[in-house]
Amino acid sequence: MADFNKKIQSENRHLENLTSARFYYVDGSVTTQQTIINGACRLVRCVLNTNGATITLKDGTRTIAVIASDAPEGPFDYGLYIENKLTVQASGAVDATVVFD
Repeated sequence: MADFNKKIQSENRHLENLTSARFYYVDGSVTTQQTIINGACRLVRCVLNTNGATITLKDGTRTIAVIASDAPEGPFDYGLYIENKLTVQASGAVDATVVFD
């Protein structure tokens, strides 16, 4: 039975850690390393829209992930804390979105 004294009538525990994330679009037109954010952040995910090149994600100089040129399109969830700065480098024509907060 519903308790109408409560404002929320459903269990929303999956929304507890929801934050307002930002994004960075990578189109592969620039193949040099690009700094997304200078400082600490959390890498939430990288959404690969159209593949065709390798994407390298780094925490400063340390490599976090390399998404291969034959990886399937879709989201790659990370949820990693970045200590220094979040950078991305595409080796060629690719369409991706890096989500961080």
